[in-house]
Amino acid sequence: MEQSALEQSMFEEKAYKETVDFSTCPIDPSPFQLVESTSLLKVHSLFSLLGQSHAYVTVLGRLIGVVALKELRAAIEAINNGTPQPNDDVGPDEDVDAYDEESNVALLAQNLRLGQTEGYPEHDARDRR
Repeated sequence: MEQSALEQSMFEEKAYKETVDFSTCPIDPSPFQLVESTSLLKVHSLFSLLGQSHAYVTVLGRLIGVVALKELRAAIEAINNGTPQPNDDVGPDEDVDAYDEESNVALLAQNLRLGQTEGYPEHDARDRR
């Protein structure tokens, strides 16, 4: 049963004007969450694609930290500039950058939660004020 172009157009117009009832749809009301092993590059990509300004870092559903876009950008910049990070276990001859899976959001969230902001350019400037 094929519809003519006119019938198809009328059907589409009618369908577009209908109100959609989402009350029966299961919608997750929880905010945007990340697991601790998510790399900084992936987190930055998600922030950019979804227009997020912050995200909650969880382990088995428990909150371990919050990451904001400002801190994420500062951490990536610091890593790419070779600035040593708090809790950084990397030796001097090991190369680390924001694309490394080991440079993950858990360290950033942990450092921010503990108030260890040395080495993050944005926080260093703020601390000097």
